[in-house]
Amino acid sequence: MKLIVITKGDGPEMRGALELAANIANEGYEVETIDWDSDEAASIAAIHDIYSQPAFLVLADNGAQIEMWQGDSLPLASDIEHMM
Repeated sequence: MKLIVITKGDGPEMRGALELAANIANEGYEVETIDWDSDEAASIAAIHDIYSQPAFLVLADNGAQIEMWQGDSLPLASDIEHMM
């Protein structure tokens, strides 16, 4: 499993998202952070219907979407870890 975190800019909600991503990574989970303005983020957003940031996307090893959260309300670390 893998957590992808897509952020844009460095506002308070984005800093919170990056901090949450770092905490999940520190627990031993695979985490990738991507900037919204990158080609990779555009591709992922199109595939998974992501339209706002920050976005948290849990993917299975085969790339299938397990869970997604997006927008101003950040998920809890326990919710993400439960899905992973």
